[in-house]
Amino acid sequence: MRLLAVMFAVAMAAGTASAQAVEMKNPPKMTLSVVLKEKPDKNVPGKLTYTLTGSGEAAYPDGVNLQFGLHLKDDSNFIIRAQGYVTAGRFEIELPELGNKSLYHGMYTCQVDFDPELQVSNVMNKLPADKRGRNNAKCEQKIGTDAEIAEELEEVLGFYKGEVAKLKGLYDAIKAEYEAQLVTKDKDKWRKVASPAQDKLMDLDSELANWRKKRMNVMKQELYETLSGAILTLKDFGIDAYTTQLAFEGKPPKESAVAQHEEVVVSALDKLQKATAGAKAPEEPKK
Repeated sequence: MRLLAVMFAVAMAAGTASAQAVEMKNPPKMTLSVVLKEKPDKNVPGKLTYTLTGSGEAAYPDGVNLQFGLHLKDDSNFIIRAQGYVTAGRFEIELPELGNKSLYHGMYTCQVDFDPELQVSNVMNKLPADKRGRNNAKCEQKIGTDAEIAEELEEVLGFYKGEVAKLKGLYDAIKAEYEAQLVTKDKDKWRKVASPAQDKLMDLDSELANWRKKRMNVMKQELYETLSGAILTLKDFGIDAYTTQLAFEGKPPKESAVAQHEEVVVSALDKLQKATAGAKAPEEPKK
């Protein structure tokens, strides 16, 4: 089977077609099975690389374009996809080799998609009008050993726990100074706290983003997005809302959103602390 293209997913840019699919009453039959091949990683002694091949039935005319890819079960973003054609009612699409350190080990959702927007007109004309909607087939594939998965999960949760502690420390300090300012009304002191806090939140946001770039995907995507959202809320909106509130001596116009932004941050911290309760945060480097 000829491989046409490979597309690496970045952030939310790839792999959302199936989520937007228009459900057909009787879609063309599609099946999917995956073969995983492992071999020693030349760049990392003692580790393996992985090649996945997806194949199955597809009740489509010859020449129909299909996409095959995979993503972690708890991460909706495809890390890699490849395209191939239907021939005699079947397809077989091989993904490029994946390095041991380029992705997280775990249970993956493998998926093959029919996307009408990727078809040429002479092929689409062969399909009945009620068979031209988006269609897919899925299966699951475990990559890596239980030990590798557990080790990486512990590492990820530990990282999140450390970042959550930093965010909570900043939030508590900002909140305490804000409450003190409602009484003392020392604007210079507030500026001396608020401005450095925004800088520290920016550093925390960069730290999280750089960590995310280490691999093709992210484990525990929901926790990552919750943490990132809380940092940005406090940095871009929360501190400004506090400043506005103080400028009106605690009685700002109705549009002030102090309580709203506090709720976002506090709710996120609560969720993240519960999710990382049993994890061990990495030790800070000695200075």
